[in-house]
Amino acid sequence: MRLELSLFDMMLSWRPTANIFAPPITIITIADEDLTHIQHSAIPDNILATLLNNLLKQHPQTIGVDLYRDIPLPPGTKHLATLLNGHKEIIVAQKYGDAASAGIAPPPYLQSTEQSGCTDFPIDSDNRVRRALIFLGDNDGCFSFGFVIASNYLASKGIIPSTVSDNIDTLRLGNQALPRLLANDGGYRNMDNQGYQILFDFERPSLALRHYSLSDALANRIPSHEIENKIVLIGSVAESSKDFFAIADMPGQVNQQKTAGIYLHGLFIDQLLRTALAGQKPIKFTPEWLEWLFLGCCCFLGSLLASRKISLVNFVSLQILGLFSLASMAYIFLTFIPAWLPIISPALAWLFTISYTGAWIAHREHQQRNTLMKLFSSHVSGPIADDIWQNRHEILDRGGITPRRMTATVFFSDIVGFTPIAEKLAPETLIAWLNEYMDAITAVINQHNGVVIRFIGDAILAGFGVPIPRTTATVISQDAIRAATCALAIQNRLTLLNRDWASRNLPVITMRIGINTGPLSAGSLGSKDRLEYAIHGDTVNTAARLENYDKDNLVVDYFTSPCRILISDNTEQHLDKSFTFLPLGHVSLKGKSQGINVYRLISKAL
Repeated sequence: MRLELSLFDMMLSWRPTANIFAPPITIITIADEDLTHIQHSAIPDNILATLLNNLLKQHPQTIGVDLYRDIPLPPGTKHLATLLNGHKEIIVAQKYGDAASAGIAPPPYLQSTEQSGCTDFPIDSDNRVRRALIFLGDNDGCFSFGFVIASNYLASKGIIPSTVSDNIDTLRLGNQALPRLLANDGGYRNMDNQGYQILFDFERPSLALRHYSLSDALANRIPSHEIENKIVLIGSVAESSKDFFAIADMPGQVNQQKTAGIYLHGLFIDQLLRTALAGQKPIKFTPEWLEWLFLGCCCFLGSLLASRKISLVNFVSLQILGLFSLASMAYIFLTFIPAWLPIISPALAWLFTISYTGAWIAHREHQQRNTLMKLFSSHVSGPIADDIWQNRHEILDRGGITPRRMTATVFFSDIVGFTPIAEKLAPETLIAWLNEYMDAITAVINQHNGVVIRFIGDAILAGFGVPIPRTTATVISQDAIRAATCALAIQNRLTLLNRDWASRNLPVITMRIGINTGPLSAGSLGSKDRLEYAIHGDTVNTAARLENYDKDNLVVDYFTSPCRILISDNTEQHLDKSFTFLPLGHVSLKGKSQGINVYRLISKAL
């Protein structure tokens, strides 16, 4: 609540100063030097009577005496009593009191109870005054000092306080109702709202009220136009009186010290006069349902904006922009309606929602990325990895890859005679040699935007056109061209590997490669703790059969063309004229009832 109150103070200080009319208020201050001059710690009754006589000769409308007189301060007490009882326009102070301090009664000789008012001010939890009292207590309570003085002045203008016709608990001054402050209005929460309280608007600084010293008043040095038909307030500004209050910084008075009580009464009276005479609207309070709606909107917008893909800089900028927008809205409400729109709770809701939503989305994306990386590991090229990540919402389904039908080119390779080689090599030599082979072949597949789907011993299954479905014939043909180009690049790479291995007395090898293009089913396979991306269908089986076709009659050159690359007619029809291949005719593959046209890929023109 304190943060909300402090922000309210700040916005009050930013508002322009009220320029409706000059306040008809003159303050006579009693300072420490005045007390020193009269050699008293408080104004005696005879000096107060003299002061009142001097003022009455200049015909003020109302005089407010913010000095307690529950105990006589002779000499001159009888003269003061006669003066007070003979002039109903003089209002004297009393204190209602509370649990922390006892009350102070009005002068015992005062005959009219309408000539006194309570000087109490509610103090907020941060020891500041933001509220003023119109009435204190229950039926036996009293009207506030400022309200009684303002009412007397307004009566001369024909304005009498009244209740609103449809709400007897709401007071009206002129054409304006004074909204009573309730326990949870504005930024308050469970505030003690006993009596009839309203908010200070602090639209004028206290220095806007004309003031003169006690010495000036006793010496009749105050111009008559500053008193005639005006409200004159008499009060102490001496440090010894301890009658000071912390209030919001007002326009033109930034970082001010505590304000003397007499000035605070003057500001309250000025506020009541502006309301009654100029129709200036008092500060209202937004209804609770609107505050909840506002809070809900902040949560909704925060979650909506956070769900959009934005950079970290834009994310932070968005948070700041949201806070600035909330503060601007609250300032507009306070300045132009005027109404107090609490924004700390909406601001916290905004920050929490946008941060939580952003964190949740980041966490979810992290989980999705982990799922994808577990499925594809490092066996994809950078562009393919980016493509997979950009389209993750389309391919991810409940922690796995969504099963779907697609058209792709399947690559299947195997080392010829791997078993005898494995039996001859020491285990550590075998693993090092095999890893060198796998790293080299995988790198070539990645360079051609292929996806290594699975290692099956020394065999490699890869796909071109997965896992993002291809939707046009052009793109499907590009996948087939990349697969064929990749196979030729693997042959060139294996040629270099064989020469290097031969120089190190390591085995040299040949490879069989089968390539087929067509429809297949793709998706994640396995348990939730161990998933693999898998492709299935006749297209995959045909690629495997092509790789294994007529393996016993394979004749290759280890250092020139160590790979036999067979492609199906489904793949051949997607290749352009830059490729050279040898037709092998219509052949029957193992496990297939119908034969297919098979071609041996030889080269590609640069």
